[in-house]
Amino acid sequence: MNISDPLKSYDDALDLAETILSRDELTAEDALSIYRELDLHALGRSADLLRRSTCGDLVTFVVDRNINYTNICRARCRFCAFYRDHNSEEAYVLTREELLRKVAEAVELGATQILLQGGLNPDLPFEFYEEMLATLTSEFPMVHLHAFSPPEIVQIASANGSSIRETLSRLQDAGLDSIPGGGAEILDDRVRRVISPRKIDWKTWREVMITAHSLNIPTTATMVFGTCRDS
Repeated sequence: MNISDPLKSYDDALDLAETILSRDELTAEDALSIYRELDLHALGRSADLLRRSTCGDLVTFVVDRNINYTNICRARCRFCAFYRDHNSEEAYVLTREELLRKVAEAVELGATQILLQGGLNPDLPFEFYEEMLATLTSEFPMVHLHAFSPPEIVQIASANGSSIRETLSRLQDAGLDSIPGGGAEILDDRVRRVISPRKIDWKTWREVMITAHSLNIPTTATMVFGTCRDS
């Protein structure tokens, strides 16, 4: 069927999904057609077809620990109960010893990955991040370091007067293995201006990820839903 034809039935929706997913590459136009034309069940079916075509029926998981190295953050996002101002009694930056203890606890329980994320703390120098990565790489060489969301990368870069590419390259040299997709929230600046106006815009988020891929740094992406439903 022609993907521009109107859909007449659920079977047509599945045909559309199979037609699009049989191609070598999914274009932006194809993705938009799927989003606009398929109902929820057909969309789920098309996602399952894509999963089966790329991964078969193999399901894997990773054991990791999420370690927040600081809760000091200048962003003050409306949905966040985690952040603290730098003068708060509850504000913290993990010491080297605290960080090593947390990672050791995770490894003892079978963890093979550590997710490092924190607030946008303007008082932390570039060397703090490099030393954190280098220390963990030295002490736990078997552990994959999945660290620093795009807003953190931009914070590190801007605080130290370096480009995004230079920042990522230095962190990679220090031991960074991949980047989490945090800070994406919803990649629509209308929503971002409401819930996280002090964070980077979606184009900057994308720039960080594209630059990371150009350096062969894998990334993930996340989505926060349930906010600004009328936006």
